[in-house]
Amino acid sequence: IFFRSFVVPMRRLTAWAAAVRCLRSTMRYSEGPTGDLASDSKPVQGSVPGQLADSRIELLCQKINALMEENVDELKKEMLSRKEKEHLEESVQQHLDDSSSDMIHMKIAYEAAVNKCQDDLNVLQSIQTQELTKRKATEDAAIQSHEQELRAARDRIQEQNKQLAAQVAEIDSMFKEGPVEYFEERLFDLRQRVALWWAGPEHEEDPQRAQPLDASASDPKDHGNPKPKPPPES
Repeated sequence: IFFRSFVVPMRRLTAWAAAVRCLRSTMRYSEGPTGDLASDSKPVQGSVPGQLADSRIELLCQKINALMEENVDELKKEMLSRKEKEHLEESVQQHLDDSSSDMIHMKIAYEAAVNKCQDDLNVLQSIQTQELTKRKATEDAAIQSHEQELRAARDRIQEQNKQLAAQVAEIDSMFKEGPVEYFEERLFDLRQRVALWWAGPEHEEDPQRAQPLDASASDPKDHGNPKPKPPPES
């Protein structure tokens, strides 16, 4: 830019100054010290006085015209190149502006997409946390219910064990107090009750199967014949 704006015009001015100096020196040389044309120079044989100066002036004018045309062409080229450069700079700047605008829009769209993804992730995490909480609460309730059932079953088993222990103690005392037949009847009846107990609670209240514990109960060995009560031990 400095070369085109300063150095080139200076060179043109220098060329113009040189042409003007050459023209002036030629005119002084052709006029001579008295002011007459070619008074101090020897006339050329067969030439009119002042004809040489006119020819030199004409030659110089042609050179000046050629220089001017050359300078005009250079100026035109420079103007065209400057316009092209300005147009190119404008197009580049416009392209940069468009690119920056596109980049800004892309950045805004990218940030919006990232925010939407983050919101979706937060919603999914919240839903997953709620589902895990509900599942854990359900599992805890099921575990507590199962533990309660186990404790109730353990209590029932302990109560049944106590009842069986009492019955066994009663049987032992019976064996110590009465005859063997009486205790066999009681043992048979106890076996029936144990069988009913193992069969389930729905058969415990059956009057046909649950016989009262009586000394007159029939013995299966006697085919239904009642036995008399044994006499008390003396």
